[in-house]
Amino acid sequence: MKKLLLLPVLMLIFSINTVNASFTDVSTENEFSTYINWLQDQGVVQGYEDGTFGVYKDINRAEFLKMLYETIGGIDTSKFPKQSPFPDVSENIWYYKYVTQAYIDGVVQGYTDGTFKPENNITLAEALKIVEEAFFTEDEMKEGEGCSSLSVYHSCKENSLTENELSCVQIENMHWAFGYFCKDKYLNLSGMSSFIILDKSITRGLMAQLLYRSKAVRDNGFKPFTDSLKPMGLADKEILSYCTSEPESTDIGYMIYPKSEKYSHLSKLGELFTASECSEERMSGVFGVDGSTYILGSDISLTQGPSDEFLDILEEIGFECAEEDTSFTSNCMNWKLEKVVELTEILKLKEYAHLIKGNDCINCG
Repeated sequence: MKKLLLLPVLMLIFSINTVNASFTDVSTENEFSTYINWLQDQGVVQGYEDGTFGVYKDINRAEFLKMLYETIGGIDTSKFPKQSPFPDVSENIWYYKYVTQAYIDGVVQGYTDGTFKPENNITLAEALKIVEEAFFTEDEMKEGEGCSSLSVYHSCKENSLTENELSCVQIENMHWAFGYFCKDKYLNLSGMSSFIILDKSITRGLMAQLLYRSKAVRDNGFKPFTDSLKPMGLADKEILSYCTSEPESTDIGYMIYPKSEKYSHLSKLGELFTASECSEERMSGVFGVDGSTYILGSDISLTQGPSDEFLDILEEIGFECAEEDTSFTSNCMNWKLEKVVELTEILKLKEYAHLIKGNDCINCG
């Protein structure tokens, strides 16, 4: 099971305001309004041409993966296979990149006949499996209450079953996705009370709820969802915590800016990216740069050879391969910048931050 890197779709500060929702079928009283409006604010969903969201319409497998990956990001076309992993998913179809990335990440495997069946409605069981494997690690999936929790056993009563009549293992054997349902119950993701509906299709509204709550749980230290938890990207009229944190001053007067979690593997680049997400004021004077006009970068190392798109960005900024024995720049893992460039040029690396393993210095020399 693999936890996907969560990349913010849009790092802006919003407030949750269901009154301004543009979907005609999502009123402020709608049970899914908070979740749908958040996805809309983040640019994940746009709805239909008639102005509706289709809140109670079933969602198919292709639409499901689009919403998932538009929420968590992490699509890397450089790792895509030479041909589609499924015969019924054309490389020219709009959902190809979402299905292929999900296949690479191991959250979908397709059916026994080798197909993906993109137009099939997705069931609650399939949705829980994919969402939980996308958002949470194997260790996290083992935390908390399991199928022996009373809340789960209560759901069995609808099928005339009680804790005394069936063991945990016997109940698990009732459905391949029962373990995911147990975790869903513990984390309060879907709000569904009975496992006997696992094979029923889910609606677009419920999908919005799953995404919102799963991201909120992930962004708040794997705590079971309550209405007080908010996903990163929104903080209910509050600036994100790493933006409000004050920079620290070292003994030699250097200002260290706090880094967001997604940049924790980087040194000064991480501080630079974080500051650029907070506000223009925070960018002013970063690393001693007057007005944040120019900056000098040094070495960066990558986790893998750059894709064609990433390679174009590196060369456009002015980076050169620092490996003498590398014949092709597409295989180069270490890059050096030995000239002064505009700060906006360095910020072009943000989109590829998850592929950068580290950097020696920024504004050095």
